[in-house]
Amino acid sequence: MLGIIFFAVLASAGTVTILYLTLVRIIKLWRGEPKSTADIITHYGGALVGALAYCFTDSFWFNALECEVYSFGTFFIALIPWLMFIWYDHADEIHSEKYLLLVAYVIGLSMGVHQLALLTIFPCFMLIYYRRRQNVTILSWLGMVVASVVAFLIAFQIVLSKIVEWLGSDGIGKAIAIALLGGSVYGIWYSQQKKKPLLNLSLWSAILLFVGYSTYTMMVVRSNQNTPMNENAPKTLARLTSFINRDQYGYRAPLPRRVPNEEGNQAGPTWEKYSSDMDFFWRYQTDHMYNRYLEWNFIGRENDKQDAGVDWTKTLGIPFFLGLFGFYWHFKRDPKRALTLLAAFIFLGWATAWYQNQQEPQPRERDYFYVGAFYVYAMWIGIGATGIMEMLRARKAAKKKNDKKSSVPIVTGEGNSGLLGGVLAAALILVPLNQCIGLAGLAMGKSFEESSKWAEYSRQGNYIPFDYGYNILQSCEKDAILFTFGDNDTFPIWCLQDVFSIRRDVRVVQLSLANAGWYIDQLKNQEPWGAKKIMLPGFSDVSLHAPEGSPLALHYGQGGAKDLSVSIRAETARRMTGNSSRGTATLNWKQTGTFGEPKSNKYIFTVSDQLIVDILKNNINDRPIYFFYLSAR
Repeated sequence: MLGIIFFAVLASAGTVTILYLTLVRIIKLWRGEPKSTADIITHYGGALVGALAYCFTDSFWFNALECEVYSFGTFFIALIPWLMFIWYDHADEIHSEKYLLLVAYVIGLSMGVHQLALLTIFPCFMLIYYRRRQNVTILSWLGMVVASVVAFLIAFQIVLSKIVEWLGSDGIGKAIAIALLGGSVYGIWYSQQKKKPLLNLSLWSAILLFVGYSTYTMMVVRSNQNTPMNENAPKTLARLTSFINRDQYGYRAPLPRRVPNEEGNQAGPTWEKYSSDMDFFWRYQTDHMYNRYLEWNFIGRENDKQDAGVDWTKTLGIPFFLGLFGFYWHFKRDPKRALTLLAAFIFLGWATAWYQNQQEPQPRERDYFYVGAFYVYAMWIGIGATGIMEMLRARKAAKKKNDKKSSVPIVTGEGNSGLLGGVLAAALILVPLNQCIGLAGLAMGKSFEESSKWAEYSRQGNYIPFDYGYNILQSCEKDAILFTFGDNDTFPIWCLQDVFSIRRDVRVVQLSLANAGWYIDQLKNQEPWGAKKIMLPGFSDVSLHAPEGSPLALHYGQGGAKDLSVSIRAETARRMTGNSSRGTATLNWKQTGTFGEPKSNKYIFTVSDQLIVDILKNNINDRPIYFFYLSAR
């Protein structure tokens, strides 16, 4: 596990490095190569400020220190535009398309980490368009937009999902997939013979995208080894499709914004706190679940509690305002590339938030989804630092010439290096150091722990997840069955069992997954780390392996509340009550299902509801059973 965390740290360090290198290239587009010490400070100093500003943002810092996909996913979000700028510099050379082919391959690789990097396709197309098109027209620009949308849909819908689904099916689906792959290979040969470079490049890009994406085959290989941790059990291409599509999380359409609950009722915070879909869309889904996160990263986070607000005293908003100035300055100096960054910022930020259609409440903060947008904003911070130095140099040059024009020319060559060095030092103090240490908060009399991100994000001595999981497991008797509810309360327990070899005899039943046949099959038929199987006679192997939609497949039930009972042997009753003289007993309870309407006595009994009953009836006399729920609040 330490190795994986260290890999996340290395990926994050690489991300900051690439941000710096990308900013250097972006600034060079309007300033040219540095010609003096003053140019070096103006050019490379701004890039340094932007890179360090991102390094000390809340979301990126948190991701960099955990065993998750987001640090490596952010690395790909950084790597793809950087490779595009390398192509940009070499676009007029022979065989420069090799860089574009490399980008296609890297995008394919990124899909094996996180799908978010696919959104970089849009700014990539814009860079190609502005590099190849000297005269921009509305029609050609719209054509570029359409081409980028088509490329995104091919990558997101066909390569990511449909080809695997078709290959895993019988009949026409498999034929379509084979025809597509075979047709692409033929198309490459044909375009090569007929000298059609655009078609050739497009088909090679699609093939390399698929080759990069083929890293997913490792999931099938690993799953067939029946490893103790085998979520979704993607042993076949059909199961892999479900895994890739994240079917266990369900799908929520973009509209309506406020979604009725499972019973079809308009109830809960989503309906009680917001007057309309538009009100909910702006105040919760946009302002609370995205704008607040942007402000967290570049203004300050109030505390580490759920739904924490923005604290302006942390930095006085200096990084945020420098980013706004950088946004303005970039459009002033280089509007084409500025528009490209703006497109990336929108797609990786607001558009991603709107697409998810998140409902209130959420079990955790979701700021990690938008690290790509924060990456772009940090670029504007670096451009803003360069812009301030450019303004000072331009004013000084104008003063020498007694020029009173309002324009700000690009000044290169010799300059006041001491002044520029001072500006750079001030920017480093007021932005990245201010973000890290919380200088503004310290100046206002706050303690280091209150104002500093370093204190907040240092995990030294934080053993709460370990201790929580350890205490839960050690509270269970030998060979116990432990019911948990979701990710937050289950993952620390699984970590202790799988990584630290602690209490592997306890069988965890995660109820969020207990509606899936593959998971119930593992509970019933597998013995991870030697833990005992769970007796489940009410779930046949045929039903657990039946395809979705089949009459034999698992399905929920409907009806009124059920009066249930289980006979308890004397030995079990004595162990449960601690009463050594206790005889046989009966456990009675009323099952109302996970969802329902008490007034009309109509309930929905999910598969997990049925599983709980089956486990209790068939295991309570042989194994200790525990329930643990951790509230999302």
